[in-house]
Amino acid sequence: MNRSAVQALAEVLRKLGRYGAWLDPANATPEQLASVAEALTEARHALDRASRPAPTTACRRHPGGPTEPGTTAGCLLCRTTRARSATSPTDAFDPDITEVLAAIAEHGQDAAATRYGGLSVTRALAATHRTKTPKRTP
Repeated sequence: MNRSAVQALAEVLRKLGRYGAWLDPANATPEQLASVAEALTEARHALDRASRPAPTTACRRHPGGPTEPGTTAGCLLCRTTRARSATSPTDAFDPDITEVLAAIAEHGQDAAATRYGGLSVTRALAATHRTKTPKRTP
């Protein structure tokens, strides 16, 4: 049971209780009945949310995701994303584009990608407005 959603359910049920005193069977209008139907739908959704298992993390994106070891509510998925983005391309080896282009021309795109990385080769090719290199003959 998701205890954090129980409070929202209680508020919706209190709202529904007020409809009982507000509705007059002799003078009920279609608008009033539509309002009650909307409140009932809202209560049904609140009950569904309260019936679900409690979130394992404090993460809004991954409430049922795995927790980070050593923490009580840290989201392992978001931590992995943060760790991946922490190493920016400027921190990594960033060779000169002319050097990469020379390696592509001399050894081929695959060998240059192995040596300099796919990102550097892509940047070099994009700088010259090429998408692929011609096949190198051995």
